[in-house]
Amino acid sequence: MNIFKKIKLFYRMSQRMGAFSKLMKQGYDMHEARRLSEEIYPPTNEDRKFEKEYIKKDKAKLTSKAHFISTYSLAYPILAMIYIRTHTTDTGIIIGYGLAQLGYLLIASGIIWGTFKVFDLDSRLKTIIMGICCLFIGTVFSQ
Repeated sequence: MNIFKKIKLFYRMSQRMGAFSKLMKQGYDMHEARRLSEEIYPPTNEDRKFEKEYIKKDKAKLTSKAHFISTYSLAYPILAMIYIRTHTTDTGIIIGYGLAQLGYLLIASGIIWGTFKVFDLDSRLKTIIMGICCLFIGTVFSQ
């Protein structure tokens, strides 16, 4: 499935979910709100399949314990910023150094695990690209 198809299906799912939540706020029960939202935005078989996959993926994210590892690893850039504070008082250098260390952490996480759950980076490419961006911005700030 190409990216444009996914965007279209996500948009349609969002419309149905938005109508559902609006009807729930108006006082309808869950079954009636679901029926009315499907009348307003009738789903196709492709829509239902995409929704099932999306909900399954979202539930897997919530039950995953891997986000604690990335949360605890954020101590590294924070401690790096505290350390560099002992050598300089320039705020730009301190923030830049912390961002650069976060960039190194994201790149390493992207190479080793392929994810960084605390920032919702769930693919190797996104994690490495975000790491490169943080490293670049940190280098610019600290110069």
